[in-house]
Amino acid sequence: MSTPERRERVLAFTLENAPEQKPRLPLLNALLRVDFPQNELTTSLTPTLRQQNLGILVGALLLSRPGPLTLVFEDAHWMDSLSWELLIGLLHSLEARQHPAMVVLALRPLGSGHPHRQHLERLYTQIHAQRIRLGALPPHALQNLVASRLGVAAEELPAPLLRLVQRRSEGNPFYVEELLHTLQEKRLIWVEQTIRGPRCILSADFERGSQTIPPTLQGLILARIDKMPPERQLVLKVASVIGRTFAYSMLADALQRILPSVLSNLQQELALLTEQDITQEESPHPNLTYVFKHIITQETAYQTLLFSQRRQLHRLVAEWYEQHFTPDQNGFLLPLLVHHYHHAEDPHKEKLYARMAGEQALRQHAHTEALAYFRRALELSPPTEAEERFEILLGLEECYHWMGNRKSQENILREIETAAALMQRPNWQARGALRRARYGRVVGDYDAVIKAARQVLALFPQSGFHRYKAQAHYEWGNALWQHGAYDEAMEHLEQALHLNDDQPNSPIRVLVLKGLGALYNERGENENARACYEQALHVARTIGDRRGEAAALGNLGNLISDQGDHLRAREFYLQALEIYREVSSWRAQSMVLNNLGALAYYLGNYTEAQDFYEQSLHIKWKIEDRPGEGMTYANLSGLFYAMGDTGNALAYNDKALEILCDLELPFWEGLARQWRGDTYLTLEAWDEAVQTFQQCVELRRAQGHAGMLLESLAGLAAAQAGTGALNEAQATLDEVLPRLDMNTLEGAVDPLRVYWRTYEVLKALHSSRAAIVLEAATQVLTQRARAIYNTEARRMFLENVPEHRALLAHYRHQYGESAIPAVG
Repeated sequence: MSTPERRERVLAFTLENAPEQKPRLPLLNALLRVDFPQNELTTSLTPTLRQQNLGILVGALLLSRPGPLTLVFEDAHWMDSLSWELLIGLLHSLEARQHPAMVVLALRPLGSGHPHRQHLERLYTQIHAQRIRLGALPPHALQNLVASRLGVAAEELPAPLLRLVQRRSEGNPFYVEELLHTLQEKRLIWVEQTIRGPRCILSADFERGSQTIPPTLQGLILARIDKMPPERQLVLKVASVIGRTFAYSMLADALQRILPSVLSNLQQELALLTEQDITQEESPHPNLTYVFKHIITQETAYQTLLFSQRRQLHRLVAEWYEQHFTPDQNGFLLPLLVHHYHHAEDPHKEKLYARMAGEQALRQHAHTEALAYFRRALELSPPTEAEERFEILLGLEECYHWMGNRKSQENILREIETAAALMQRPNWQARGALRRARYGRVVGDYDAVIKAARQVLALFPQSGFHRYKAQAHYEWGNALWQHGAYDEAMEHLEQALHLNDDQPNSPIRVLVLKGLGALYNERGENENARACYEQALHVARTIGDRRGEAAALGNLGNLISDQGDHLRAREFYLQALEIYREVSSWRAQSMVLNNLGALAYYLGNYTEAQDFYEQSLHIKWKIEDRPGEGMTYANLSGLFYAMGDTGNALAYNDKALEILCDLELPFWEGLARQWRGDTYLTLEAWDEAVQTFQQCVELRRAQGHAGMLLESLAGLAAAQAGTGALNEAQATLDEVLPRLDMNTLEGAVDPLRVYWRTYEVLKALHSSRAAIVLEAATQVLTQRARAIYNTEARRMFLENVPEHRALLAHYRHQYGESAIPAVG
């Protein structure tokens, strides 16, 4: 099928089944050789967005029709990292949508050092793929294979032949086929038609003749090639240089330049090779194409060539590609040109195409391949080619950034900065500084981010250069936000947004809008925060930035959850989770799962909370996120406390504190100790509770977390009352009660727990204020319950959460059922 025909069929299918995907069709060029012209959307996409949008497109086309889906990937061991990522993303999408599908990958074993072993492991651990190992064929299967290839009944096969096949093949079906071909060509066996049907006949010389057959598969193939006439051998060898698949037109052109006399019989020679089961026709005229039936045959034929012949033939193939295609418009050619010019020993052409192939692989998010191409291009670039080396270094830094190899990224950054400083080019220096700022942001070195941003802005004091300046202001503003300098951060982010006005639909705008939304949220300006997040969501969807879309959905979920609409927040979180699963963003998935767990915990849906937390924990283990692991252990500790499972609560708390204390994460250490203290209260282990809450109080005072300090103080007062130290309990409560009176519990993880602990202590003190606190707590509880519009969710919120259940029981006991305020 020609490229125009292929393009028309893809376009027709898309318009019929998924017309909204038409703007993304140029992204298929690298996969299907369809040559769709680039458009405004595809030219504006960053490498990350290109990969995300390609995944969206492929998923939409495959899932556009209802019903079960079956996909088979032959020779999957040859897939590049882009294909693996597309496959894994598609499988996550199928899983998220619960679309019935069977996906089969046929591949050789991938050893521990194979570049795509990690992708295969992800299939086993994340998709729960089933592995079916194909071992050696057992004797009965070998017998059936021989019978099928010879066209005779299995029971009619001569015993000596079966013994030879079983002994030599060791269950390898390809060896069996080659062995049978060799035996027939040597006339050691043949098939005759008899009255009883076809029968396999052995020659009288079978036993002696079979001993001369090469013992290895390669030897069998080589022996068959050596028996061919010279012209056919030449055809086979030239085809082996082109590749496992070879077009008739390319083969004919190459032979024309080597031995024109072969052309007159070329079609006949190819027909004979097909008849001999060495090659087979893959595509008919007018795009006649053949394929080696097995790659080992191609490799064996290639090994028969002298090195000088290989150099000549590889150059001929590379030049044919250049004459018939435009490499920068036909991305599939670039790896081929790198390969052929490498073996042609032409370093100039190899370097040219290696850099182009690296850039293409980077655009496709195939980082492993991009890294290899850029490294090779750098090896071939002399120091005198400063500009080319600088661009290659930027490509390497981009690869290391997305691969998470921070040590190598830091080393390349130093080379970039050195090169930019030597050449004194502002554009180079700005690009290097922005890469340094991004690196600082990722590793948490915000002082380095601000320093790099200052450098960029100092390079361009005049007007213009808005792109560089916008990125610098964004990085600076984000760093200031991390430092808590919210007003200054707002100024920089607003400046970045203004400088970006000429590109309203760009990835940097998504980042800036999310940053502004976070700052407005910190100020309590919820409407402005929502507007920024919604704008970010709109831009992300417009440009196909799936990660940006998911992040904006998560931001909106956080904002809405803080405002009390927890069920709607849950919807946003689930949408974000589905996208993160599609794009295989594991760290982000674990964060959203934690948010969903915390939301379910708040609502009293403990079964769901446990499921979300455990999913998050498994991801933390896989990505080796030790801080996140400690935080999730702490969340599980609090969950098991609420469920009344004190054993698991303390066990998970031990794991949490081991990590959080080791990593010096005081905020989360305080949360873990809070839940530990609550568990001790349940166990009536008063002394342990006092000691634990005292540690919490010290941590919260040191951190300045006023709302969380109240929770720790209320817990400490309850523990002190439990030991009988009522005067101490009263003194501790004296710090809590003024805030309760003013109803200012902002910042507390669970304000109702503060109310409950305070009520318990006041009751033990026989204080008249106990009734006042109980009344206020019940009002807060019922007000929160009214915001939960789902009846079942509201029931769990009131009945499952221990403090809620206890407050209502005491209120009911004191005032009667009818006195409880209506909740819906």
